[in-house]
Amino acid sequence: MGLYDVLKHKWTDSETNNMPLARKIVAGLISGAVGAAVGNPADVAMVRMQADGRLPIEQRRNYKSVVDALGQMSKHEGVASLWRGFRSNNQSRNDCDCIAACNI
Repeated sequence: MGLYDVLKHKWTDSETNNMPLARKIVAGLISGAVGAAVGNPADVAMVRMQADGRLPIEQRRNYKSVVDALGQMSKHEGVASLWRGFRSNNQSRNDCDCIAACNI
């Protein structure tokens, strides 16, 4: 909500106190994409931690915390592994945003 509010304040016409629908949609898409990019590493770590308990004992990574999971993933698989699934997750979120915007 923070980035959307900043864009809304910046893009609202000061004389009419109105923000055009197109700018609202763009502000929503931008803030949603930034939020998804920032939150994706924690989401990936949480999914990995949940899945880790279902693996056979010899294949488990035994993450101690989200921070430990993020560190191990970065160290063993590279920093880019923190954004696995980002494109597909973000695409589905954008599709939902567009559908919601069309219903306004």
